[in-house]
Amino acid sequence: NNKRYLRLHWPRDQNEDTDAVQYMVASLGMPILQLEMGRFVPRNSRELALAVLHPRKLAVYYVQRSESDDKISFSLDLLYTHALGDAIGEHFTAYNMCKGPFGGHGDGGDGICVQSMDGKLMVFEDSIHVLSRRFTSCLLPGPIAYVPKTDSFVTATSSGEVECFKYKALAEAGDSQVVATNHNLDKQSAQALLGERTDVQEVEDATPSSKVLRAEWSLRVGETICEIRVGRVSEGRGSTSIDLVVLGERTLFVVNETTGAIRSQLRLNASPSTLCLYVRMHSLISGPTHPSVALADLPQDGHNLILANFEEQILVYAGGRQEPVPLEGGEATLQASNRVGLGALVWSAHLEQIGGCVVTIAVASFGDSSGLIVVLDETGVLRLCYLGTDPPTSAVVTPSTGELDYAAVDQEHRQILRLIREHGDKYGDKQSENAAGEGGSLQHLDCPVVLKVNVPECCDDTSAWSHELLNEASEVSEAAEVALAKDVKDNYVSVQIEVCIENMSQIDLKQVNVVIQFPKFVVVKESSFSIALLERALDIRDNDHNMFMIPVRVFVNIEVLPESLAGVATATYFTPEGEPRCINTSFELPLSLACCLIPPSPQHKSLSTFKLTLATNHGPLQLKSLFKDLVDSFIVRDMETSQDSESHRSVTGSGGNSVMVFRYIGIKGSSNDVTILVSKTAGRYRVQSASLPALWLTTHYLTKRLNGHASSKVIVTYVDDPPLKDFIQVVDSHLQARHTLMEAFSKLNDSAHQLRVIQKRLLAKFKDRNPSPLGQLGPLMEVAHQMVITNAQVVERAQFDLKQCANSLSLVTSLINLLISLRFNLSEQEAKVLEACLSPQIDVDQSAHSDPLGAGWEEITDAGLTHLLRTALSSKSANSAANSSVMDSTALIIPRESTKLQRHLTILCDRLQKGGSLISKPSASSFSEHKSSSEHKSSS
Repeated sequence: NNKRYLRLHWPRDQNEDTDAVQYMVASLGMPILQLEMGRFVPRNSRELALAVLHPRKLAVYYVQRSESDDKISFSLDLLYTHALGDAIGEHFTAYNMCKGPFGGHGDGGDGICVQSMDGKLMVFEDSIHVLSRRFTSCLLPGPIAYVPKTDSFVTATSSGEVECFKYKALAEAGDSQVVATNHNLDKQSAQALLGERTDVQEVEDATPSSKVLRAEWSLRVGETICEIRVGRVSEGRGSTSIDLVVLGERTLFVVNETTGAIRSQLRLNASPSTLCLYVRMHSLISGPTHPSVALADLPQDGHNLILANFEEQILVYAGGRQEPVPLEGGEATLQASNRVGLGALVWSAHLEQIGGCVVTIAVASFGDSSGLIVVLDETGVLRLCYLGTDPPTSAVVTPSTGELDYAAVDQEHRQILRLIREHGDKYGDKQSENAAGEGGSLQHLDCPVVLKVNVPECCDDTSAWSHELLNEASEVSEAAEVALAKDVKDNYVSVQIEVCIENMSQIDLKQVNVVIQFPKFVVVKESSFSIALLERALDIRDNDHNMFMIPVRVFVNIEVLPESLAGVATATYFTPEGEPRCINTSFELPLSLACCLIPPSPQHKSLSTFKLTLATNHGPLQLKSLFKDLVDSFIVRDMETSQDSESHRSVTGSGGNSVMVFRYIGIKGSSNDVTILVSKTAGRYRVQSASLPALWLTTHYLTKRLNGHASSKVIVTYVDDPPLKDFIQVVDSHLQARHTLMEAFSKLNDSAHQLRVIQKRLLAKFKDRNPSPLGQLGPLMEVAHQMVITNAQVVERAQFDLKQCANSLSLVTSLINLLISLRFNLSEQEAKVLEACLSPQIDVDQSAHSDPLGAGWEEITDAGLTHLLRTALSSKSANSAANSSVMDSTALIIPRESTKLQRHLTILCDRLQKGGSLISKPSASSFSEHKSSSEHKSSS
């Protein structure tokens, strides 16, 4: 390693008495860059020695084994060393090395070739320095390998090229120590490469005397080369042929050793870290093939390939094969166009215990175990791994694709349902027994998690807020990009709710997620929370549970009118068996968060354009009792600003119960104020305002609180016709806003296209070898860019207008649904059907941002009303209505006007006026047919 230590490990069988691993540790005094085993012993071609490469020195050791007292130990005996750079008198910092029988080594030994950081080569045979050369094209050093068949070196350059140099040509390059790959070596480059201050004439004299080395072949792969290996991964090419396996950053290449042609390549899904080749037959596994392996050592059956990547994976690929192609003369030859490649991926494993990426990997045999994988990671941990099991050799049998047995499928489905019911009954019985034995509550055991939301009746007093709360309000406003509502004293209107979640079971729950859905007119800092651990209850009988409190502060958005005050809190968790569970609860924000009371004035009567009259079967009720929460908030607020006792009493008019005026929080002006007038004798209530959307919330809560009055059962009705004409005007405004947004998007698209065309023309002029004048393209591009900005601003304004129109349409749609239900006395189920067809839910974000050309509210609502008129409200018989209920398969297209929607809505009210029902009822004929078919099935 880089800390100067050399460790030798000897894995042993664990069944033996000796230690599983015996090793030797030696300090060599310098960082160790690379190790090689080869025939480096002088005058002995059979003994193996260890070559150790240091940054400035090459040392060769003989590993000596000794036994004493039944203990085995190892030691290093230094054979010889080479001081790198001394032989050539230049600076030399080693990068890597390779070994092999260079030039057909006479005594059968191996030579060593060391490459420096600047592309110099030093070749050693035993203890003799043979030659030194330099690559002129080397900017950064790359991997180097020796090919024994061609007696050549293969290296990679920093420009993504693989080059091959003959050893003979390298030796004949002369003593100039210059190895040039450029055919057109000029005088100045030769002088620079020589590193001497000579004149041009001296360079001319020196150049012809030495041969300039040129690459035998060169291959540009376009990637940084990580490793080069020599082996045989292609089948059917003869026992003397070999392959060069080149590992790039994203691709694995198999290259011809003589011509440099690519035989096959494999695109990798992850960045590789290292690879190795191992013998394909298990009986011949003796270790990996080194880049400098001798030709005689290559196995006859070829190699497989193991690849490691930075995702801590090990991939095993089988060697590929090439099919012979017959020629005209009848002979067979191999062509690259018909190659199969490296073969299929036969094994893949994930190294979960590896602390980092794999640096080196090899296959070796230890004891009686063959095919063990040796892995060294970047943290210096050495591991001995195995694949675990043999991969399946039999082919996968495709199941028969005959006709399904529907009777068997139905029987299996019934059995599964029976098991589910039995499991549920068993679980419920167990809970009942526990509850009866411990005296606990069955409700607690049925639902181990209880979720509830505590909401105060009135808004919080924000006059004494600290700086932290004020900063929180500013952060919420900036994050939501909206302005927050304030009261008359310039204080934020806010309320803090508390979400309480309790674990009443006997086990701890992990990863409990709570999500809160708020109305659109409020904004919060965070609406989703995660609880890492919800501890179990201590004692169920004493109701001593662990409660987790989540405070959430709610602010008001002044850009939209409130549509609803209802919210939903949802909690999800997993049982100990891994089954997901979900529990939710609904809550309602205080009415004082949406509106407040103001003293009535004569202008409220004159500005009341829209008026609704609600009749009841009960005498007039006190408005103070119906809206006690708002009255209390008004009294507290008014007493802080005035000591006059009559001022806060004027909220309900001079008669004490005649009038009450509502103003929405954060909405400026009196156009959205809503006034409620109460009849003095009859139980009639008039709700009026200058804005039709503003009537919804007040009318809804007036009806809700009248129906829920505790004194007697109050029935609310609406005697007039629904204001369909005013409703259609709101629909037209929303439809016009959609068309405006579409036109704005179209103009923005055209201007952006013009800008892209101008940019392309400018780029074409900039890339031209012969520059030409730009002409007026510069000012034209500025004008086009300004048009894009202007059209983008128009789109933003159109999106904002569409949001406002959608908010108004949602409010008016809810009001129309309420008035139709009160006018025609619809049941709760019929009201749900009406709301499903005439839905107040409008997806503003989808219409304004992602897909302005998609199906909008008008198309969907018209399709729903059409379906309702063809089925439940059809004037035909039941069978004819069922046949005509099939909708058209044409796509929904945005209409130019709302005439069709208005006609369908008018027909809907007319048929409800004539006694129609929104719920389809089966006819007598269909009921009798169903009954006869059931009797026939039972008899059979």
